[in-house]
Amino acid sequence: MDSADITGRMFDHLTRRFTRDDLFKDVDSIPLGIDFRKSISDAVQSCDVVLAVIGRNWLCVKDHQGNLRLSNPDDFIRIELETGLERNIPVIPVLVGGTDMPAMEALPISLQPLVYRHAISLRPDPDFNADIQRLIKALTEILQRKNIAKRILIAFNFSVLKSKLLSRFVIYTVIAMLLFVVFIGSYLGYLRFFPHNQSGDLDKCNRPNPPVSCLFK
Repeated sequence: MDSADITGRMFDHLTRRFTRDDLFKDVDSIPLGIDFRKSISDAVQSCDVVLAVIGRNWLCVKDHQGNLRLSNPDDFIRIELETGLERNIPVIPVLVGGTDMPAMEALPISLQPLVYRHAISLRPDPDFNADIQRLIKALTEILQRKNIAKRILIAFNFSVLKSKLLSRFVIYTVIAMLLFVVFIGSYLGYLRFFPHNQSGDLDKCNRPNPPVSCLFK
């Protein structure tokens, strides 16, 4: 809120590593006439990482009515952070201007989990370049881990599918064997209760290519 200059400089460095289409910068990325609450919520839900730039006056910035902006549920910064925290998206506090992490009791209840997120400090020159490069490296590693997680998820689902197919094959094989046993048992029962002419059967069994019934005599 109070760090537009450092946020702009940070954004410029991020565009050297990521494309502009990969970055969403608050209201600057929202077209005119669009409900910014829904637009921000939808954008954050599709993001892999959220950066919360926190300066010295971050907690005490007020709107035109003199109310604290973070106390307003419709404030776009609050909407961004709430959405990221609720969906367990990596939210990285970026501390600028030598500020510290806000105290938990100073935040709205919905934003209090922010204090447990690992933060990074962006110091002024001559340390800014080293700090921003460390942030870019961390972002790259997070995105790489997410891509690996997606591949693992696909592989896991495929292995589950194979195990299901194997289980079905075993079940169908057992059913087929049971049906075969029932058929053979029924046929043997038929021969027992309805005996054929023995002499005729012997003649048939002595012929070339005897019938199947000769196998059970």
